[in-house]
Amino acid sequence: MGKLAIGMIEVEGHTVALAVIDQMTKEVDVTILAVDCNNPRNEATAEIPMTVQVIFEGEISDVRHALTVGEKTALNYVSKAVISTSYVSKEAEGLRPLLITGKVIPQRYVSKREVLDSSFQESSLAIFEVQHFVNALSLSNDLLKSFNLSYAHHELNLGGRLISLIFTGDESQVMAAIDYAETHQGNYDHKILTKIQLNNPTTETLRYAIRSGGER
Repeated sequence: MGKLAIGMIEVEGHTVALAVIDQMTKEVDVTILAVDCNNPRNEATAEIPMTVQVIFEGEISDVRHALTVGEKTALNYVSKAVISTSYVSKEAEGLRPLLITGKVIPQRYVSKREVLDSSFQESSLAIFEVQHFVNALSLSNDLLKSFNLSYAHHELNLGGRLISLIFTGDESQVMAAIDYAETHQGNYDHKILTKIQLNNPTTETLRYAIRSGGER
């Protein structure tokens, strides 16, 4: 088989990148190769002070379509000014090591059933991007006390003093948690930067969103 096309979409926010991955892989046959991140050009004025790159592969028509889907999804959360897309029509020999390098470490390839253990068989993810650990800890405590959610994973060391919080639960409980975070921003110093619900996440999303068995 010949080399596939490579696509890249860059957005602000790890959680925004997860939403992009989920929608792209729901609508288009592409495979995520890596998720990397770094500081934005102007961290002090950034909408979300973390730039995240999603690299993926597929047939060229699918890659182009996925970029359109990804940009449309990202626009639900950030402005067009902080979204960048590009692709190459065919992967060059020797490029692979660069394509699969990223700070966000995925699970190995498994089916959706195998990705989630018995405590993560629910249908929705609640994902939040929160600035400063004390706010993330307080929000997590309040959500777990108030709603029937399970803690799935967090990302703590990606940059921007941001913590990504990921919970699983049924659709109604996740929706209620999102609404709570929206209406109680002041309890967390107005540092909840994103509040995103993903229903029926794809296998590719789950590979990057949770860890098998959660964090103990």
